[in-house]
Order: sequence, then structure tokens, then C-alpha cells
Amino acid sequence: MEMKSLGRKPGKGVEVGPSSEGEMYYPSVTLTQDMLPSLKGKDIDDKITITVEAKICSISKYGNGDIEYRLDLLKAGVVGKEEN
Repeated sequence: MEMKSLGRKPGKGVEVGPSSEGEMYYPSVTLTQDMLPSLKGKDIDDKITITVEAKICSISKYGNGDIEYRLDLLKAGVVGKEEN
């Protein structure tokens, strides 16, 4: 499986301050410890690998050619903690 960076630089309609120019922004998902108990003991800035089973629930196509997929996350598991 090929891993691809999901980071994006701010674009049209995204306001950033002068110190944020060039900074990368990433999509986020919020999960609770009840949903994924293997997150227990993890700290902010820890890098982890998560395997997710998801179902595509909608696809939006935009005039500029962008395509956006909305996913329902069905199952997930933490593979392990990576060293920073």
C-alpha cells in the first residue's frame, strides 16, 4: 500500500496569518478512547499508524475538477507507535 501525504497548503478561501504562510494543513478525525482503546497511553505529537475500514457514503464533484469523498469509518486499529 502506497502512503501519500494528505497535507495541503492553504488555498483559495483559507485565511492564514503571516506566520502561517507555507504551513501545511491536514484533515483530522476525532476518535475517543472508548472507540479505539489502543490509543490509551499515547501522547500529543506521537506518530501512530492506524488501519481503517471505511465505506464511501458520498462523492462530490466540483467545477474546478476536485472530487471529495465522504467516508463512514467502520472499523479501525492502531498498528503501533512510531519513533519521532
